[in-house]
Amino acid sequence: MKLKDMNVLVKATCYDCKKEDSLEVNLLDWSEYIDEGLLVQNVWPDLSTWDREVIIGHRTGFYQCALCNALALEDSQ
Repeated sequence: MKLKDMNVLVKATCYDCKKEDSLEVNLLDWSEYIDEGLLVQNVWPDLSTWDREVIIGHRTGFYQCALCNALALEDSQ
């Protein structure tokens, strides 16, 4: 199997509800994001905002799922 055909499973756990979200991304794309420091939206422009949030949360260790985020925004208004 070639590197361009390999994927990595990316997981992030919501700090509020503890729900784990995950998605698979291409290993070479992951390497560009982690090793070369490219912006997540430039590496994966076709992913949804929330899929990109999972990727960012995996890297940073800080993640809030879409539902908890919506609830937090609702509470702040």
